[in-house]
Amino acid sequence: MSRRHSAEERAASFYRVGGKPAAPPKGMSPAGRRIWRGIIASKPVDWFDADQLESLLGHCENRARFNELSLRLAQEDVGSKAFRELAVNLKMIGTTVASSARQLRLTVQNTADRRQAKLAEKGSAMSGDVLVGGLAIRRRAA
Repeated sequence: MSRRHSAEERAASFYRVGGKPAAPPKGMSPAGRRIWRGIIASKPVDWFDADQLESLLGHCENRARFNELSLRLAQEDVGSKAFRELAVNLKMIGTTVASSARQLRLTVQNTADRRQAKLAEKGSAMSGDVLVGGLAIRRRAA
C-alpha cells in the first residue's frame, strides 16, 4: 500500500534529482519578474504544473500593475477625476488578482494545514467556555 507524500517530501525529491524552481518567462516586466520569483521561492518545487505556470505569468503581471496603480492612486487628490478613474481600474484589476490567487492556491487558506486547523478548533476538554469545542451546540440541543 502506498502512502501519501507531503509537499516537503515531494519538493525534496525534486531537488535530489536536480529539479529547480521555474525561472520567470522572457518578456515579463521587471516588477512581474520580482513577484514571480517571490511566489516561486515561497512554494514547493512541484506546487505548479506547466499549465499553472502560464496562469502564474498573468497573475504576476496583473499584480505588478495593481501595485503600480495603488502607488499612483496614493498620489492623487481624493475626489479628483484621476482618483476616481484609478480607483475603478484598481477595483477591476484587484478582482482579477484575487481570483487568480485563489485558482493558483496562493491564498492564506492554502498555506494552513487543514488537519492542524481542525485540531485547534476542538479546544481542550478542560475548558469551561461554552463556545469552545462545540459545547454550545451540545447544550443547545439538550
